Amino acid sequence: MSHEVSYPITPFEKLSMEEQIEYIETHLEEVIAGIRDDPMIPRWDKEYLVDLTRRARSEFEGGIDWEEFAKEFMKD
Repeated sequence: MSHEVSYPITPFEKLSMEEQIEYIETHLEEVIAGIRDDPMIPRWDKEYLVDLTRRARSEFEGGIDWEEFAKEFMKD
């Protein structure tokens, strides 16, 4: 028998996906610091998460936004 477990929704979870992304982009260094300082996350997990976040950020910064893509796409 399964039981539904209800957890309180955090203020972050109440944000739309777009607002969550904007928040993370704006506060990325704080998010990384929070990961490093969390005693419940093993050290190797922290290193992996920080590395993954930094790689994703560098790949994102090298990309173009949707509007720019659409303009380029429509040119062809």
